[in-house]
Amino acid sequence: MDQNIKTTREAGGILVATIDMPGRPMNVFSESLIDSVDHLVDQVAADPEIKGVVITSAKSTFLVGADLEMVLGFTRAAATQSQAELHTLCGRLGRLFRRLEESKRPYVAAINGLALGGGLELALGCHLRVVSDASGVQLGLPEAKLGLLPGAGGTQRLPRLVGLAKALPMLLRGEAVGAADAVAIGLADVLAPADQLVAVAIEQARSLGQPKVRWDQPGFSVDKAGIDLRDPAIFDILARRAELSEDDLRWNPACHAILKCLVLGLDQDIVTAANREMDCFVDLVRDPGCGNMVRTLFIDRRRAERSFNSLGKLSVDRVTVQGEAPAVVLGALKSGRVETVSDGAEATLYGAGAKAAAAGATDIALLERVGDTPSAHGCAVGLFICANSANGRAIEIVVERDAPDAEKLAMALARKLRGTPLVTKGARSVLADLAAAHTGGDEASRQAVISAAARAVADGLVQDGDLVDVAAVTAGFIPAALGGPITAGRSRTA
Repeated sequence: MDQNIKTTREAGGILVATIDMPGRPMNVFSESLIDSVDHLVDQVAADPEIKGVVITSAKSTFLVGADLEMVLGFTRAAATQSQAELHTLCGRLGRLFRRLEESKRPYVAAINGLALGGGLELALGCHLRVVSDASGVQLGLPEAKLGLLPGAGGTQRLPRLVGLAKALPMLLRGEAVGAADAVAIGLADVLAPADQLVAVAIEQARSLGQPKVRWDQPGFSVDKAGIDLRDPAIFDILARRAELSEDDLRWNPACHAILKCLVLGLDQDIVTAANREMDCFVDLVRDPGCGNMVRTLFIDRRRAERSFNSLGKLSVDRVTVQGEAPAVVLGALKSGRVETVSDGAEATLYGAGAKAAAAGATDIALLERVGDTPSAHGCAVGLFICANSANGRAIEIVVERDAPDAEKLAMALARKLRGTPLVTKGARSVLADLAAAHTGGDEASRQAVISAAARAVADGLVQDGDLVDVAAVTAGFIPAALGGPITAGRSRTA
């Protein structure tokens, strides 16, 4: 029995394959799961009693992409392996999805939750997609947000299904769509009640007969919304249609790579298009900016957020604010659904002009600028809360003196506000220093941020420079493609 996929046989020869990776809260495409799907396709091809397949998930999500540790391995392999070797290494999932697509037995995806990245690419490789009407279902290709492209056929199958105009924001800005919208734009075929999802998918599989995807049929062409892919200005045209900013094009290597996939692939047959997509993927993983973005925006950010694990179910739902709180803080509290009350709250936050008469064990200072310290408010612990950026919200927990209860509440508040935490030791806020250094998007600002981060590490305010990188990138103080100020500083002196 496969450890990742459990199968049952239903009437009419329909095999239901349920993905349930052990020890993981969500299913992701690891090498192990790729092996499992490969084995499933072999099993189906070898058994004439199987007339169709439904692929679904036992978890609350369907499948949420590739294991980014595996993808980071691709970026490391790119330093030593040839183009052909990287094609073989990185292209396995795309080749697998083509096997699904070419099967004479219908494959139907029963999407019960999030289908993101490789999860949506798996569904795109199936002959039909049934999506649950449960709340929270989202279908998307968010790879561009991490400096990647959906390289298992996503850049080619999505526009073939929904048309180029609708595919552009999903591919280049990582936008996701809900279940009803997925059906409306043609990304999914059937909307089903959550409790009938698999049953509906089974009926669809029974009715399909010998399927053939539309782009393998004679005369198929992509709906390009009147866009001429041979126009000399095509990259600019597509970038404008996707509403990409100059910073997107300058600092996110994935944007140019995805545009190139579209231009090179959409007028080709799917096999040629997939090969050109993989050429672009290999070129992308050779770009240091891609590795920096994967590491900082996912690998190290996930490590930073493990700080929340020790909190258990501790939550801060109400706070008292004494004095003036920065507008950024009030906005964050509102968006995090944290109530501000006059008394009886879990934590008291001291803002500008307010100082605890006798600091309580759970009092927390709100730090707003360079030089502001927890002790200036009569507190041992402070919070510096950054504004939301395109990469999320960074929140620093400044520990001037040991105060375990206040530290836990500050961390719990950071989690409630959906922040990426940075814990520092000392009276000075590292993020306040970086915010003051960040004067814009020019090179002088970047160098000032790099210098401020280096001083923070040298002064012992934080021990792990990689977590400073995560916070600075999350806050938008430096482009993710540079890896953060500590990584960029090392590159500058190398």
